[in-house]
Amino acid sequence: ATHIPVGQVPNQFTGVMPEDVRGRLAQLGVTTSRVVLEESDSIPPTGLFVAHNGRSYMIRPGEEVDVPDFILEVLNNAVMSTPNVDPVTKRVLGYRSRSKYPYRRV
Repeated sequence: ATHIPVGQVPNQFTGVMPEDVRGRLAQLGVTTSRVVLEESDSIPPTGLFVAHNGRSYMIRPGEEVDVPDFILEVLNNAVMSTPNVDPVTKRVLGYRSRSKYPYRRV
């Protein structure tokens, strides 16, 4: 787990991260990524609230946002089961895991 001292990252953040904040994070060994969250029925109209160790991020689908890479781990670990359905019989053959909040790096 990454521990970031208080004052190094805003408590709440949305949008493009200022270079001075990105630089302080880099000094701490925390890398950041610019991502776009894909549209999903699982995301409220106001955006997806993601938090890690007291730091919160509001990520709106379709908008570029800078986040520390540990936030990507939160998104990567948000999985859900989807049924595999036989196209002929319409019976559920099993389940597979898929990302609940897909995103792409930009």
